[in-house]
This record gives sequence, C-alpha cells and structure tokens, in this order.
Amino acid sequence: MSKIRIERQIAGSPEEIKERIAGIEPKLSDKYNVKLNWNDMQANLKGPGVNGEVRINGNNVMLEIKLGLMLRPLAGKIKEGLERSLDKALS
Repeated sequence: MSKIRIERQIAGSPEEIKERIAGIEPKLSDKYNVKLNWNDMQANLKGPGVNGEVRINGNNVMLEIKLGLMLRPLAGKIKEGLERSLDKALS
C-alpha cells in the first residue's frame, strides 16, 4: 500500500478546525467516494481502495491515508488534490 501523510498547523480551536474539515467531506465523498466517521477529534476515513484517519490535536491536523493497489499510480495527484482541499478549507 502507498501511504499519504499531510500535516498542518492551523489557527483556531479544535472544534472550529473539525467543522472546517467536515465542510470538505461532501467534496471528498463526491470525488473519491470517501466517508469520514468522527469520534471526538479523530475521524476514520474509508472508501473503495482507500482508508486512513484524520486527527486533530490542538492546532495540529494530521491526515494519513493508505491507498490500495489500484490507486497507487494516482498517489501524487490524490495527495495534491487533498492538500489543495485541506489548505482551502483550513485557511
């Protein structure tokens, strides 16, 4: 499996950060068929050929994703798209 790891320091309370991340969930669902299942400040991420988690610890946001075999060739594009979406939602 190919892994993608994105980490950002964000201004705002953990609750505000969570709301902003939850705001991009529809885009992730539409584009990648990915769902987030929140448990406090951590979300499990699941979709076809992809799984991972989002963790919010204070002002730190970490996204770790494992890509299945079919998505490995697209890892670079997926990472770029996720970084753009995350940066836009959290700015």
